[in-house]
Amino acid sequence: MFTQEKYNFFLLSKSGFNPFIWNENGIIETLQVFFIIGTLFNVFIILKKNNLKHSNKFFHYFLIFYFFCIFYYFLEEISWGQHYFSWETWDFFIKYNNQKETNIHNISNIFDQLPRSLLLIWCSVSFILYEFIKKKGIKNIILDFILPSKDLRFISYLLIFFFIPDFLLGKLFSDPDYTQTFSINFTDIYNFLTFNFIRLSEYHEFIFTFYIFWHSIFYKKVILAKN
Repeated sequence: MFTQEKYNFFLLSKSGFNPFIWNENGIIETLQVFFIIGTLFNVFIILKKNNLKHSNKFFHYFLIFYFFCIFYYFLEEISWGQHYFSWETWDFFIKYNNQKETNIHNISNIFDQLPRSLLLIWCSVSFILYEFIKKKGIKNIILDFILPSKDLRFISYLLIFFFIPDFLLGKLFSDPDYTQTFSINFTDIYNFLTFNFIRLSEYHEFIFTFYIFWHSIFYKKVILAKN
């Protein structure tokens, strides 16, 4: 488990990722938790306003499923409460979990990389999916959910901007050695081009949660306007 220790924003004697910002329960992860909580609140309001009697039943059940997916994401992000209540990890998770924590996504790539890839697709190319489906004449109820506001595209652009360099260079080169150096070498150039001078995977997740939070705000406005 991560402890904050005596770190701050401007500790010049330390190199690499600042744990105060990037590690478990650091600033970035704490902001993610707040965004997810805000998303859950907004989706709950949407479900209350999206009256089952006057809406597409299948889509209403889809929204319920979406709510529980976000709730599951929230529980996984806080390791089902372990990050805050600091209980001892169960033997099962000690044996199978990569980080010895009470969560599912660190047990297997199926529970980690697959959901992460789906989130990446959803948050980065939904505006393209919107245009494709719109041309097919799909009902507005689906389009409203996929892209409730065109402003979401700007968050998608940001995610694509930070994802593409790391993805492309990651396919061409193996991960370099992230040890401290005193001169510019391949590792420094790689880190600069791929934005890995920050903890990029955590930053991706931060953008994921930022996207779904604003998606829920915009979609709630659409639903409230119709009711």
